[in-house]
Order: sequence, then structure tokens, then C-alpha cells
Amino acid sequence: DALPGAHAVDAQGFAIVDIECSGTTVTRVVPSAPKPKPTPAAVDLAGRVVLPRFCDAHAHLTKSQLGARCHNVLGTTNGALVCEAADRARWLGEADIAARALER
Repeated sequence: DALPGAHAVDAQGFAIVDIECSGTTVTRVVPSAPKPKPTPAAVDLAGRVVLPRFCDAHAHLTKSQLGARCHNVLGTTNGALVCEAADRARWLGEADIAARALER
């Protein structure tokens, strides 16, 4: 349906709107009101995750950074599953998974 008053669009043609939610339910979609943009001198991104809009931001922490420990020779999903199975004996619990998730 058309949204009256939604005139602002981004470079890809997506309408810029505000989405109001209650719990897991979208309750209202309204045209985004112009907001003053703060202009900090710098933004500290240390230890943060920076993601573009419209991305699936989930991670499989049991597989995170596994490449350094087991090379996926085939470069396929099945190869990754074989690699994960081969490495499973080396998993040391939550601390190991968390440490791999934070590797750079």
C-alpha cells in the first residue's frame, strides 16, 4: 500500500520511514521526520561490529574463525561441514567459541 507523506527515499529507492513496534509486532509505519544529525568529532568503533543496512547479522559461533584451524579444501558448504566435524574434538567449550568469535 502507498504511504502518504513518505517522500524521502535513499539511493536505492527505499522509503525512509519510522517503524514502531510493540513486542514482535509492527504497529505503525510512518514517514520519517527529519531529525537533526549529531556530528561527533569521532566515533569509537573499537570492539564493535559495523554492519550495512539490510544484512543478516547472525553468526554461527561454533564455526567462527574455523578457517585458521581447518582448511576447507573444497570451499563448499559440505567442505565446511567436514571441516567442522574434524575440528569438533578441539572445541573447549564456550570460552573457546567466544575466543574464536573475537579473533581478527
